Amino acid sequence: MARGFVSGVTAGAIIGAAVGLMILPELDKDTKKMIKRNGRMMLDVAGGVYNTVRKMRS
Repeated sequence: MARGFVSGVTAGAIIGAAVGLMILPELDKDTKKMIKRNGRMMLDVAGGVYNTVRKMRS
């Protein structure tokens, strides 16, 4: 069950990033910087969650 959740979160992050990149050219510089910074933070959090779940399962 946790494996499906992690796969779903990963797929959602990838899809969200792709959509974000498609609308990114229409935004101003400050907004682009904020989106990129928040995206990196979200990937770090997702990686931490993934590692935690993986450790719990082993």
